Amino acid sequence: MEKNGEDYVRLSRFISKILRHDPDIIGIKIERCGAWANVDELIDGINKTGRHHIDRALLNEIVAKDSKRRYNFNSDGTKIRANQGHSIDVVIEMEKREPPEFLYHGTSVNFLESIRHHGLLPRRRNFVHLSWDYETAVAVGYRHSKPNPPVVLKIHAGRMWADGYEFMISENGVWQIKRVPPQYFELLPRSMIGQRVTVVVDRAMGTYHPEHPDIYYPINYGYVRGFMAGDGEEQDAYILGIDEPLEKFAGRVIAIVHRNDDVEEKWVVAPENTEFTADEIMKQVHFQEQYFNTELIM
Repeated sequence: MEKNGEDYVRLSRFISKILRHDPDIIGIKIERCGAWANVDELIDGINKTGRHHIDRALLNEIVAKDSKRRYNFNSDGTKIRANQGHSIDVVIEMEKREPPEFLYHGTSVNFLESIRHHGLLPRRRNFVHLSWDYETAVAVGYRHSKPNPPVVLKIHAGRMWADGYEFMISENGVWQIKRVPPQYFELLPRSMIGQRVTVVVDRAMGTYHPEHPDIYYPINYGYVRGFMAGDGEEQDAYILGIDEPLEKFAGRVIAIVHRNDDVEEKWVVAPENTEFTADEIMKQVHFQEQYFNTELIM
């Protein structure tokens, strides 16, 4: 069986499902303390299903070559467990450790409204999993957001630790915690690029700013409900690629206008499959961004 072949991948996922979520599917038991399963029973149970064939050598290879180090044998090799990610009732002793100042969590944009109100919760798992860096959070988040890109939350882990929250780290280096309340995380705007959003237009093309009559809107401008900006108001957005006044518009975020001298950022939203260069975007938003020190994130 080739390491990157379909059968190999399916077998690895099947083992993960057994050890983390559903040992009954092959009729074995997982020890509550330690989350260990008997290796011989695991191999025998998988083979009896007829879905896969596995022997000890193949199991050793899957454990050794797993890029995320999901699995671990006990000292004499008679037992195996998943290092983290369980939804079944098990207890694994993990090291309690002071976290870095920031950790990251990737998820689907569809979960953001609930997360914003209730915080990050374990859902079907026993703990919330957090990543060391942005790139890992993106990779993990894709599991829950496909086919759309994930959004990434920046967790103020250092502040949580100072406030008495306990962090643990698994044997394969995944940070875990029981929950993350809303006041301890923020949405990273760059992870919104590629997301589909609906903009409510409150300053249509061809109108003037209600308080600054010298500012004329050559494009539609509005806000995205449910997403809060740095000023405590709902997230503002420019709409490109539409040549008539609008009341509402659904499109994709193609860029972020970051203001270095302000608490706000502006999202740039355009129709599906429409592309603009950075110069084209900055030219169209210049009417308002000329008053700020801005840079474009694409």
